[in-house]
Amino acid sequence: NSLTFGAHATNFTFFLLVGGFIFSIMAFHELANPGRKYRYLTLPASNFEKFLSMWTLTCPGWIVAFSITYLMYSWLAGSVGSIFFRGMTFIPFDVFSGYVLMAIGYYVAFQGIFLAGAVHFRNYAFAKTIFTLLILCFVCGFIFYLILSDVIRSDFDWSPACNLLENQALKRF
Repeated sequence: NSLTFGAHATNFTFFLLVGGFIFSIMAFHELANPGRKYRYLTLPASNFEKFLSMWTLTCPGWIVAFSITYLMYSWLAGSVGSIFFRGMTFIPFDVFSGYVLMAIGYYVAFQGIFLAGAVHFRNYAFAKTIFTLLILCFVCGFIFYLILSDVIRSDFDWSPACNLLENQALKRF
């Protein structure tokens, strides 16, 4: 009897997303401090260049650095785990598997939102960005509900004959 351990999909995805979003929020931390804000804003670069440099650091830079770090961690943990737990098989981490590429795609899609939240919000940028996303999702869901409720109701026959049959059935009880 041997057990297999390979929880790389959930671990990699969780730490890539959460760690990357926190790293993105910390990217413009200088703007919250008035003393450092002055030095940052007087750098001889345009706003686009400053934002692009932070995006390069927090998006492709974070993905490469985290993937290499997680790969080394999985090799080390698998080696140490196979020494202490001889009855377990440790599945090696595959950097180019489908779940890793899907997690990276999600990170690239959502990372810009957190980077923009770091620029816009001065204090508690992570919490405010999450709260803003929740409100946005609630508003979009409410709008979709209003639109789709009319579409769904139009697919059914709500003629007066149906209401008459319902009223007669209710009178029997």
